[in-house]
Amino acid sequence: MKITDTVDQHVSWYVWFTELSIVPDEYRYVLRLISWFFITLALTPIVPIILLVIYDFALWLCQHRPKTADRIPTAS
Repeated sequence: MKITDTVDQHVSWYVWFTELSIVPDEYRYVLRLISWFFITLALTPIVPIILLVIYDFALWLCQHRPKTADRIPTAS
């Protein structure tokens, strides 16, 4: 069995799957919109997590910046 045979099998499987018509063509757009809605809904929690990681990194950078003359506390 050659590599090209394996690739052809995978490509033919993909083409068969994408051309599979379970629903009529007029409903495909609606189904695609519904699926994109739920994919977006599923990925929504990722954005706050990424923002929290960025915020944590910014706090860590601010905590470790070197002390300068205007930031050194003086005894009053």
